Amino acid sequence: KHLMEVRGAVEMKVLDLVMARLDDDIEARLRGALEAERAATTAEFAVMGHDLHGVLGSVAGNRVLELLTLVLVRLARFHSTTPPEAADAPLPTGEVMHIHERIVEAILDRDLDLARHRMRRHFEALERWVR
Repeated sequence: KHLMEVRGAVEMKVLDLVMARLDDDIEARLRGALEAERAATTAEFAVMGHDLHGVLGSVAGNRVLELLTLVLVRLARFHSTTPPEAADAPLPTGEVMHIHERIVEAILDRDLDLARHRMRRHFEALERWVR
């Protein structure tokens, strides 16, 4: 829970910076990250399903926040576990891709409040997968 609280705070600041710097190059990188997710197999997605967060950190323009984002993503992956109620269910790759698309959609629409709302909801959903 604490890890996700810190990750949420860092990534909210990252969103602020991405929105302030948004241009055609950043838009292309975000779209590219989504395309890579769509093209990934389920096994590949288990590893690279967090890559959008790394891209957001990268395009934010703050190398310290980029590093923190990457470290927090790696820690979340290290501490990830299937919650008991989802033990027999497939990984929610479709749900993750959908929310990533919706977050990027809000960013490209330059709607910071909506992007932040969707990111918060994403982290709330992820909390049950991190122990």
